[in-house]
Amino acid sequence: MTLYGDSILHGVADAAGKSRLEEHPAEVIERLRPAYLVIDRTVPGDFVVYRSSQFHRERIGTRLVVIEHGMNDASQRFDYAEPLRKMVRRVKSLGKTPIVTGLSRSAIGTRDAYDALARRIASEEGVVFANWGAVAMTSEDLMDGLHPRQAYSTRLAEQLVRALDQAAPECVTATR
Repeated sequence: MTLYGDSILHGVADAAGKSRLEEHPAEVIERLRPAYLVIDRTVPGDFVVYRSSQFHRERIGTRLVVIEHGMNDASQRFDYAEPLRKMVRRVKSLGKTPIVTGLSRSAIGTRDAYDALARRIASEEGVVFANWGAVAMTSEDLMDGLHPRQAYSTRLAEQLVRALDQAAPECVTATR
């Protein structure tokens, strides 16, 4: 599977984005589902509006493609719906399976509206929605009001694995 996203899916361990959590989300996924080869194309500070403009040139060799963007777009009130839809449709046009995570919990006021957009697009496009907003979180779970500490990051990755299991049930017990 290929992961596209920002600092949340990247698993940054500091607000500057210079280090990663002890076990970042890609590693959690590989630990929980050894059948997956995870290609991590996450970029701290990435925006869907910027990624989508170059996404059509990306070579994607995996069947599953996770799209986790939106928090940076929400913080800047950027257009989110159409760039996200464009990425989802590109993945589908390649005969691949997109999974949209939705937005993790945070202190950003526009988070809920952007999460609702992600849910709506996933529904309209008929793709799996991981529903990161449903993952339990307390204020202690965030480093800076935005970035998850290890325990919350792990719970987000576990929620993503449940969504991946819907998309590829054969990988639940398989090994590489």
